[in-house]
Amino acid sequence: MDLNTYIKERIDPQVKWYDKKSKSYKRYFFAGNIFILIISTLIPFLTSFDEPLKDFDILKYSIGFMGVLITVITGMLNLFGFYQKWLLYRTTSEKLKSEKFVLTLMADRLDEEEQLEWIQKLEGIIMNENQTWLQESKSKTSTNKKPK
Repeated sequence: MDLNTYIKERIDPQVKWYDKKSKSYKRYFFAGNIFILIISTLIPFLTSFDEPLKDFDILKYSIGFMGVLITVITGMLNLFGFYQKWLLYRTTSEKLKSEKFVLTLMADRLDEEEQLEWIQKLEGIIMNENQTWLQESKSKTSTNKKPK
């Protein structure tokens, strides 16, 4: 496989995948935090109506439900690690783009052995991300296990 084919068939799809994933995790992270911000801002506002609306139990239940929502969303943001995955995938994507750019500029001047070194470097970036993801997954699994 020549260098251009490798870039087209291996690196370009990886960059696209990491870009797509980092954007979606960024969206999840911001949406969750904006929702928490809005709901947590509404709680003190709604409690100010407690005296005029003391006969309305729906207000008390609504405020309690909002507190539950904040807790659940905060837990989900932490559990699924949207922020960490966003940064990890974004960093990997940018590293791949940078190395691909330099490799593309130098491709004509590299012999076959030097091209293989660059390919190993690119594969190392992908492998490093995979290992980081695996370590984070294992650490989350081990922290969620109940002691015997």
